[in-house]
Amino acid sequence: MKRINLTIVALIFSIVVSGQTTTKKATVKFGPQEEAARSTLQSVFGRNDLGYYIMRTQKKDLMLELIDYDLKTVKSLIIEDVKQGKRERVYYDEFFLNGNIYLITKYDNKEIDQMEFYVETINPKTLTRSGNATKIASMAYTTKGLFSGPTGSISLINSKDNSKVLVYNDIQDEKGTKETFNFQVFGGDMEKSWEKKVEMPYASELFGIQQKRIDNNGNIYLTCIEYGDKAARRENKRSGTPNYKYHILGYTKDDDGVKDYAVNLDGKFI
Repeated sequence: MKRINLTIVALIFSIVVSGQTTTKKATVKFGPQEEAARSTLQSVFGRNDLGYYIMRTQKKDLMLELIDYDLKTVKSLIIEDVKQGKRERVYYDEFFLNGNIYLITKYDNKEIDQMEFYVETINPKTLTRSGNATKIASMAYTTKGLFSGPTGSISLINSKDNSKVLVYNDIQDEKGTKETFNFQVFGGDMEKSWEKKVEMPYASELFGIQQKRIDNNGNIYLTCIEYGDKAARRENKRSGTPNYKYHILGYTKDDDGVKDYAVNLDGKFI
């Protein structure tokens, strides 16, 4: 049986008014050693006055745990599949929003060829599941060629202050077409602030998204790269003149269009 040592690394930054930026050394705090067989830390996804929230696997179990600031385990919850219809809803992701824990599960609804995604709350003090799951996204299945599965994927992105979360659903595009996405922005107690289906302004063969971000006001920004041609996308050029350019695409609740900000350094590589 292996021993694991929970380690939390706190990075503290301070900015000097004179304009110089100094970075304090990281401090490392070691928690108690615990007996754990085949245990792997998956993520540290939130914290509050009670401590840190982590996801880890132990043997075949997926566990959500509350670790206090002395790095001792306070509460543990095994994330189990939930029976729904003829099959089970299974774990997909988790996130922290406005001090609350939310669990995302997915359900393979073969009767209508849909992959469905649900959200439910977990009490941050007791680590008990609410038992009430609400569907927040779904996508169709495809059986083209040898591929059989959902026509896209979803991802979750938190704002810096953890007051907003973006549920980002990309829809598998046909070759030579523009990518299509569905944005849902939630705040408060998972109350939907706004939702939009958007199409990228450039063909997917010459355009790619490198980073997604949501700000504290619920606005969405995509950092993208546009290539001059297909050859430019393959060669990853780093000398001479850049054969690509960057864009930042901005989407807001009250604007139906997209703000396209070009980013360049006058012929230099970014």
